[in-house]
Amino acid sequence: MSSTSNTHNKKYFCNECKNNQEGYSLAQRRTAQCYNKRARYEAFKRNTSAQSSSMEVDVEMHRFIATFVVMFTSRYVVNKGAIVLIKFINKLLTIYEQDFQLPLSLPGLQCMTGFSAMNKNVQRFLVCQDCHKVYEKSALAPSHCDFMKLGAHSACNCQLTKKSSSGLQVAKREYCYQSVKNALRLLFLRPDFKQKIRQWNKQLKIINTLCNVYDGDMWKELEEKDGESFVEDPHLLMITLNIDWFQPFDGASYSCGAMYLVVNNLP
Repeated sequence: MSSTSNTHNKKYFCNECKNNQEGYSLAQRRTAQCYNKRARYEAFKRNTSAQSSSMEVDVEMHRFIATFVVMFTSRYVVNKGAIVLIKFINKLLTIYEQDFQLPLSLPGLQCMTGFSAMNKNVQRFLVCQDCHKVYEKSALAPSHCDFMKLGAHSACNCQLTKKSSSGLQVAKREYCYQSVKNALRLLFLRPDFKQKIRQWNKQLKIINTLCNVYDGDMWKELEEKDGESFVEDPHLLMITLNIDWFQPFDGASYSCGAMYLVVNNLP
């Protein structure tokens, strides 16, 4: 794509103009700038779509197998055991004459299922178990908390790390954070996401019956500054902040807490 300028207009060359007799279109400078911005945006969308579809699993059964393996290995199996499990499942797929194989590495499997894309920008921090001060995870992070409590004459000094079974120093308490902007960007890049967040308005409504959050007064009465209904805008999201603590393992005194946002517009 290129352009040559004259006094007031620019010759604009693009794929849509190739069929013209002249091979180009004339546009004002500001219009040409808009074309260039749009072209860059379309190129970004094409690249993003190509990257996501290159590793996409098309068959529903194959997608289920890949997703199950990546979730199972991420929670229960160490890396060496994950490779053994992947090879075993690939052998079963071959026996049952399936033209599909899992990647022979955990990173490759995570890339195929989109797991790595979801976790790419997740930040992890060290957290003091006593005073809750947060530290960035790096080689410069202290082994003990250096926070001075109000009125105290010495630092907190709570130990931040412990030695794992493999001999590595790991965080005693960890805080994970995902940027809200990045999370929403990933959602809007999903196929049909924009259509799905409008499905709530196409469902059967039963008068005076609360079947879902969409039937509540808060959903209907929340307004924009101009008095228009908030949820009538096709790109605005109604989001709820949830907080939950749970114990992920049986027979162990270990708990996890999560603060997460839920998009209520989704079906």
